[in-house]
Amino acid sequence: MKRNGAKMIKPNGIAMIALLLLVAAGCATVDEPPQTETTEDLGVGYLDPGDSKADGSWGLATTCKPIPERPALQDPYIVVSLKGLTLRLIDRATGFEKVYPVGVGAVNRKPGESTTGRSLSAYPFLRTKQNLFTIDTSKVDPCRIWWTDPETHQKLPVFAGMPFMGFYGGYGIHGPITGYTQANGGYLIRGYVSHGCVRMESDDIREVWAYVKGTRYVQVRLQEEIDRRDDGRAVELEQKWILSECERDADCNFSGGFCKRNAYSGRGFCTARCTKYCDYDKKGYPVTFCVDDPDAPGEGYCTYKSDDQGSWTCRRFDAMSEQQSAPRHNQPTKTANVCIPRGQGWIGDLCYGDGECREGLRCQALGSDQPGLCTTSCSKYCPDLATFSGTFCVTGKGGEGECLARCDSAENGSGCPANFRCEKRPRHNQASVSTYVCVP
Repeated sequence: MKRNGAKMIKPNGIAMIALLLLVAAGCATVDEPPQTETTEDLGVGYLDPGDSKADGSWGLATTCKPIPERPALQDPYIVVSLKGLTLRLIDRATGFEKVYPVGVGAVNRKPGESTTGRSLSAYPFLRTKQNLFTIDTSKVDPCRIWWTDPETHQKLPVFAGMPFMGFYGGYGIHGPITGYTQANGGYLIRGYVSHGCVRMESDDIREVWAYVKGTRYVQVRLQEEIDRRDDGRAVELEQKWILSECERDADCNFSGGFCKRNAYSGRGFCTARCTKYCDYDKKGYPVTFCVDDPDAPGEGYCTYKSDDQGSWTCRRFDAMSEQQSAPRHNQPTKTANVCIPRGQGWIGDLCYGDGECREGLRCQALGSDQPGLCTTSCSKYCPDLATFSGTFCVTGKGGEGECLARCDSAENGSGCPANFRCEKRPRHNQASVSTYVCVP
C-alpha cells in the first residue's frame, strides 16, 4: 500500500458529489481487484452513510493515534481466520498468544470470479495458491490517514491515523473504518464488510503494531476455515457470545449463557434461553432472534439472524445453515431468516438421512447412535462445488471408492467434524496421488 501524505485535498462541489456517489457505489459493489499484485488502495468497503461525506469535517481522523507501550515479541506470527473472524497473534519463541476480533472482506456476489460466493479477503490465497504472506514492518505507516479512491484518486481519511500493515499488494490489516471521525478512530463491525482488507478495533490494531514493530518481517497466515489449536478446539475470543464454540456451560461466560450441542458438528455452541425475545444484541454483531428448541420442547433459544450477507453469516459457524422464515418462539406469526444447526448437505457434511444431502449424494451410516456422512461413490474422481471444501476419491472400508472432503493438516483439520481425523490418503485406483481428507 502506498503511503499517502497528510496533505488535505478539499474537493469542489462537483467533485464532492462525484465522490459521494463513488463511495456509495463502493460500499455496495464487491468487484474483485485487478489480476495483478498492486500497491494501490482497494475499494473502501462498507462505510456508514455519514462517514462518506467529503466535506472536510473529519473530526480527529487526521490526527495520529498514540501507540501503546508493549514488550516486543521475539518471533511474532499472525493467523487470520475468515470464518472465525479472528486474528491470533503468537510469539513462537515464548508461547505468548492473544486473540482479537476482526472484520474481513464482503461476500462477492459478482459471478465468474475467483472469490464469487466467498469473502473478498480470500483473493490472496486463491490467486497465489498458498496461505503464508509477509508484513515488512519497515514499510508500515504507523499513522496512515488517507484512503485514495483507485478510480478517481479522491481521498478520505478513513485510516484515521493508525497503522496499516500490508501483507499482499493492497491487502492489509488496519483500523475499523466505521465511524473513523470519532476520537478513538471508530468501531469495528465484526463481519464481512471490507473490500478485502482485515479491519480491527482501533485499540487492537495499535496494540498489535506495538508488539510486532521491532521485527522486520512478520508472517501472516490467511485462511478461510476456523483457526483451531492442536487439540481441535476453536480459537475464540476470551469473552464468548451467541454461537461461540464451546465444550461446557462454563465456557459461555455471559449472563444466561449455556453450551448447546450441535448434532451436525459434534461440537457445542453458546446460546441462552428465551421466551420470546433475546436480550443479546451487541454493537458490531448480527441481530439475535428467539427460536424453538427442538431438543427441549416448550423452550426457546437465541441464535443470529442472517444479515445482508445471507447464508454466509451462518456458514461461518461450524455446521450452521440458514433457515428461512423461522417462527419466533411463542410468537409464530413473526419470522426471520436465522442460523440453525444443520449441515450444508455437501460431501463431508454430517447427516441424518439421504434427504439432508444434496442431489446425487447419499447419507452413509457411520455407526449406531451417530450421524451419517454425505458422500457418493467414485472410481477415481469426485465432484467439487464452488465455495465448499474440495473433495477426493479414496478407497472405503468395503474396497469401493467413496468421496471425502479435503482438509489442510496445517489448519489442524479445521474443516472436519469433531472426532474426524485429517489424514493423508491415496486416491482410489491411482495410489501415486494422495492428499489430506477428513476421515471418520
